[in-house]
Amino acid sequence: MLLVILGAGASYDSVPAYPPVESSVTQGRPPLADGLFENQPIFREGMSRFPSLHPIVPLLQRRHGLSLERKLQELVREAQEYPERHKQIMAVRYYLQYILWRGEDAWVRELAGGVTNHRALLDQIDRWRKDDQPVCIVTFNYDRLIENALNGAGVAIAQLSDYIVSPRFKLFKVHGSINWVRPIRAKGLPAEHGGHQWTAKIW
Repeated sequence: MLLVILGAGASYDSVPAYPPVESSVTQGRPPLADGLFENQPIFREGMSRFPSLHPIVPLLQRRHGLSLERKLQELVREAQEYPERHKQIMAVRYYLQYILWRGEDAWVRELAGGVTNHRALLDQIDRWRKDDQPVCIVTFNYDRLIENALNGAGVAIAQLSDYIVSPRFKLFKVHGSINWVRPIRAKGLPAEHGGHQWTAKIW
């Protein structure tokens, strides 16, 4: 069994026409973790949609040498004594879903024309893979670039079980995905709350 592990770099360098070192294209490129709050149009749009995020954006943009993950961990710890942080951290999650979803659509469709290194990788693996040898793909990314590539390779993912049903490729998304949802039933929560909404299946 072959194991393939994908990290943030796989998304950042996902379009062969725009390699990071040679290309000046930065707008729309899937960001690395430390670039998730940079001053880019789609990021500014995302921030404008989630006002609860605004008080901590400066802290996340100017971290004085800390990684974004470390800074977020600090803010989560502060929530024990300052409950407003819970709302702000939740806003970070919605913001990340928004910018990754919107950015991915523009990156793959408009700039890449559907051509990605993910698709080329699957093709090369398929060429050398034995018929009885499944390939396990583990990704730490929230985006759907690998799902798009799998769909192009004939492995359709329409529901949660499809991630592991194929005898060729089995996908494990360790941190989840921007299109995974679960219902929350609680008193006092409105059915809709403006902003950006997507049609989603609940698996």
